[in-house]
Amino acid sequence: MCAILNVLFSFLFAFYAPPTDLEVINTMDLSTYENERVWISDSDAQFFIFIFIDPNCPISQKYIPTINLLVEAHDLSVYGVQPNPGIDNAEIIKFKEEYEFRFPVINDTAQKLTYYLNASVTPEVFLLDNSGTIIYSGAIDNWFFDLGRYRKEATIHYLKEALDSNYGTLFSVNNKTKAIGCLIQRE
Repeated sequence: MCAILNVLFSFLFAFYAPPTDLEVINTMDLSTYENERVWISDSDAQFFIFIFIDPNCPISQKYIPTINLLVEAHDLSVYGVQPNPGIDNAEIIKFKEEYEFRFPVINDTAQKLTYYLNASVTPEVFLLDNSGTIIYSGAIDNWFFDLGRYRKEATIHYLKEALDSNYGTLFSVNNKTKAIGCLIQRE
């Protein structure tokens, strides 16, 4: 009897698979500030990072070089996400050029992705594996420990540690930290 149930369940799951987080994100009709449609699942990367940024947030500005280094060091697809209403395309494109982003920026002023991932500040990162499971969210590191208060340099690199600990494993040691940054304006 048990064997029959196993076969039946295997048969059912072969035809039905619930959507992954990446598939749900792809239904949000997201696009970059260059008006290019974003298809998250088009990448063969092992990990996806969404970093919520704001061109008017000094903390976001300071973290772009750190994210650029992570892009170079790991098999990642990185997307900046600009969630605040009232930021126009020209401002984001200028921000990208000035800080030499090595990743596209998603226009999320409708805040679909912001609400889905429950982002609250900029910068805040969400690390997903290639199945779409969130394996880390929060601060990039501990450089900033309060608004306007920061260390000379970071001593704990949360995002890097989450990336390093997840190569070849399923779980991160620390999967959530509190991000310090500028509040996202909710509609």
